[in-house]
Amino acid sequence: MKSIKKFTGLFLSLLFLFTLSCEKLSDEDLLTDHIWRYKEITTNSTDPNILSIISLANALMTGATMDFKKDGTFTLSASNQTETGTWELLNDGKILYTTTSGGDDDEMTVVKLTKDELVLQGEEVSSTYGTYSVTMYWIK
Repeated sequence: MKSIKKFTGLFLSLLFLFTLSCEKLSDEDLLTDHIWRYKEITTNSTDPNILSIISLANALMTGATMDFKKDGTFTLSASNQTETGTWELLNDGKILYTTTSGGDDDEMTVVKLTKDELVLQGEEVSSTYGTYSVTMYWIK
């Protein structure tokens, strides 16, 4: 009986320590934890012109990286070019708002943010092509 109590006490102590070490990271910590690597972009549009643009974007973004810094700045590197700007998580981490150094603003819904995957979705409105969404996938 005495050994069962010892074992139970040891087990509960280890469980407590494990629980403390598995503290959940904040959305900001997840976003800034490492450099994100581009995986792909998709769209819900069936328009051949939009599909061609998405295909071109996938080709140009191959090997691209996105680095979000804790100071609220980011660097996007793609096709031997670099774009910098600022970022902000809004609406309890559901919206990623970015502004490039050139002054372009973008607002994307954070569909998924884990240690290993970042999925962002935005809506595009065009007088020519109507309204459609694009989804960008980034991985660790």
